[in-house]
Amino acid sequence: MAPRNEIEETLVTIWQDVLGIEKIGIKDNFYALGGDSIKAIQVAARLHSYQLKLETKDLLKYPTIDQLVHYIKDSKRRSEQGIVEGEIGLTPIQHWFFEQQFTNMHHWNQSYMLYRPNGFDKEILLRVFNKIVEHHDALRMIYKHHNGKIVQINRGLEGTLFDFYTFDLTANDNEQQVICEESARLQNSINLEVGPLVKIALFHTQNGDHLFMAIHHLVVDGISWRILFEDLATAYEQAMHQQTIALPEKTDSFKDWSIELEKYANSELFLEEAEYWHHLNYYTDNVQIKKDYVTMNNKQKNIRYVGMELTIEETEKLLKNVNKAYRTEINDILLTALGFALKEWADIDKIVINLEGHGREEILEQMNIARTVGWFTSQYPVVLDMQKSDDLSYQIKLMKENLRRIPNKGIGYEIFKYLTTEYLRPVLPFTLKPEINFNYLGQFDTDVKTELFTRSPYSMGNSLGPDGKNNLGPEGESYFVLNINGFIEEGKLHITFSYNEQQYKEDTIQQLSRSYKQHLLAIIEHCVQKEDTELTPSDFSFKELELEEMDDIFDLLADSLTDDDDKHHHHHH
Repeated sequence: MAPRNEIEETLVTIWQDVLGIEKIGIKDNFYALGGDSIKAIQVAARLHSYQLKLETKDLLKYPTIDQLVHYIKDSKRRSEQGIVEGEIGLTPIQHWFFEQQFTNMHHWNQSYMLYRPNGFDKEILLRVFNKIVEHHDALRMIYKHHNGKIVQINRGLEGTLFDFYTFDLTANDNEQQVICEESARLQNSINLEVGPLVKIALFHTQNGDHLFMAIHHLVVDGISWRILFEDLATAYEQAMHQQTIALPEKTDSFKDWSIELEKYANSELFLEEAEYWHHLNYYTDNVQIKKDYVTMNNKQKNIRYVGMELTIEETEKLLKNVNKAYRTEINDILLTALGFALKEWADIDKIVINLEGHGREEILEQMNIARTVGWFTSQYPVVLDMQKSDDLSYQIKLMKENLRRIPNKGIGYEIFKYLTTEYLRPVLPFTLKPEINFNYLGQFDTDVKTELFTRSPYSMGNSLGPDGKNNLGPEGESYFVLNINGFIEEGKLHITFSYNEQQYKEDTIQQLSRSYKQHLLAIIEHCVQKEDTELTPSDFSFKELELEEMDDIFDLLADSLTDDDDKHHHHHH
């Protein structure tokens, strides 16, 4: 159905842009078009430039434009547009980082390499990056040691804001090796105390140019990169056409977020949420997963990768057809498959994993960080409870309910751990030590392929790459036994398992990877075959209802509505 008014038209345009789909009607379901929570933030960011506000949790509840339109508010509040500087309190994930005491914490970057067949213009790039580093304040951070504490300082516009190197490899036949070596050298050159935290290299080759960008993880995350790609494309286009570079309005600064977060951490509202974490810490056992060898040597050089991928058709089903069966999000499905695979592989019914989220939850009423660059990632323990694994349908619903029960997608766990003042914090042991980390990074395709550039095929030296934390700092100690990353590239879902070869034989992890794929495909098939939609308690406002009670209610309703011989149809609600 076509849009009926201006605001619906705006939404259609934004959805087309974010989802990369031409035809969108107002009755189409956002999640059935391949939307996920990361894309939801991108929708919110684009609406912001129209001075409209969307809470992404409303998009989960009302996933079609004709429903959603009633929940979009005018937003006249403008974020501070000036240059942010001064001292900034560390956010939870930054506290976590410094607490790890990595051997080399300067070298802990996220990097990306872009390719442009027609070449990049160096002068334009310099103008563009000057603008980007001025606009996105967090890119100008440095970290000083002061009385045994780390102080985060947002520099103004003085000093070197990014390092830029140019290499002419047009006469070189071994460009790939040079690019690899120089990128690695650049990655290694970041100094947190002096800055800059942004390093850029432009490689001219016979067929086009490669643009390498490395930024210390302390100031960027997956969503930040998407914002940077967008701004790079916009600014480059403007500069190419001799226009003044104008980026979309700033959203709230990392500095303001940090200040508000600290207040929130000590608010009564937040402390109520602590009960959930309390309960989890006291009633959950740390179960160790089996290893092939015992080792204490968790160094980077021992890390290996095993991966699996789905086909384009299978990925398409996962993104677009699966959610209808139980109104699930992609993480509900990926984690259900992980639960099954771990149960089969390690023979454990209940296992605690560390789950990473994008951390940009709407916990602060007046804050908007949809277009703010910074490290916002949240991480929190999640119990995969597989006690009903003989009933696939029930298991999917149980996983979904358990995930929905986590307050504010887990952002509170480390707020509680690092920001809440001691005397307000009930004695919480923080004893959960998950050995497995899981992170779904969403789709990189639509964000990197612009008219201007695509992702470069060359490897980028030893960085953490855009796909998450890779287990460790590059010389670093591994703090998870298994690190599992999911992302979608070129239309295919990839799942990589990284492990330490001094702990596992490759074959053991291959087994886990195969099991994961098999269970994921079985779940996809099950959900696609299911003709009707089955709701669960979290789809309603009465959260306290248990799954079993819910099924009983539906049974009663079904019985009162139908004859007995029709009983087995009672899930058509």
